Amino acid sequence: MLGDAVTFKAGFEESEMAALLEALHRTRNVRGEGGDLVTRRWDMDVSHWGLDRVLVKTLITATGVYPVGTLVILDTFELAIVTRANSDPSRPHQPEVQILADPNGVPLATPLAVILDDMDPATGLPKRTVIKTTDPARYDIRVADYVIT
Repeated sequence: MLGDAVTFKAGFEESEMAALLEALHRTRNVRGEGGDLVTRRWDMDVSHWGLDRVLVKTLITATGVYPVGTLVILDTFELAIVTRANSDPSRPHQPEVQILADPNGVPLATPLAVILDDMDPATGLPKRTVIKTTDPARYDIRVADYVIT
């Protein structure tokens, strides 16, 4: 089966599933009304992909919105790598991460493990949230150094 595409539904292939998962957690520049470029997030309306909404939700619940090994930038501008999906299925967008660099981009001597659903008691909001994903090669980061034990 190596090299063969896996068909999910009506010709939907594994590579298309990967594209879907990427699209669900990235922003895109698109033409809005009047032709202006606007940035928007993909929504969970996956009917144009030929997939069942339940299948997509199940897949995201199993892997999290940010799968293990995804390099993310937090709202604190820290650089982190996802090491585990959140065990609470209602919080797939708040994984466990290891913070690799401080807000100034200085690498930490020892990565700091945090779960992104930790709340700030003063505000009642999460202490950190993911603002975007990024390419590990851009920062010369070997994902395997952090996620394989």
